[in-house]
Amino acid sequence: MENRRVVLASRPQGAASEDNFRIESAPLPRCGDGEVLVRNLWLSLDPYMRGRMSDAKSYVKGVDIGEVMVGQTVGEILESKNDKMKKGDKVLTQLGWQLYGCTKEVNKIDGSRAPLTCYLGVLGMPGMTAYLGLKEIGSPKPGETWWCPRPRARSAASSGSSRRSGAAAPSASPAAARNAST
Repeated sequence: MENRRVVLASRPQGAASEDNFRIESAPLPRCGDGEVLVRNLWLSLDPYMRGRMSDAKSYVKGVDIGEVMVGQTVGEILESKNDKMKKGDKVLTQLGWQLYGCTKEVNKIDGSRAPLTCYLGVLGMPGMTAYLGLKEIGSPKPGETWWCPRPRARSAASSGSSRRSGAAAPSASPAAARNAST
């Protein structure tokens, strides 16, 4: 077996394109003590990744040219050198865009409670971000009505508007919400 991985080939200028990536073959990784070998089943594609392709100073390290593109993955353990994990366990990891990877940083997930793909969405980082954004930043109060406009064909950035499409916002009434979204 060999590993196939998507690496950053160049820094995007504007929107990312297929030309900014390349697919490479590499030997199957070998795990050290405490690590597990994971076969990735699904990977995330999230908005934060565009910032990680930049070399601009940020709160988190960007992806270097030639490195595997970052991202969360859901996978299955093929080999374990970790006493808490066993072969066959389904896990959430940060292995990035590749078929296989070794890591100590793994969270066991339960596919009987929800589809495994939900751990990359509503039960994962995007869902937690939305929940905390609403609860901690939005701080809804009893009696408020909250609305979320439906997605538009173009983003606010591409239309030249400064309005954020898709963001939740408080409103006095559903009628006010309809008027605000037009």
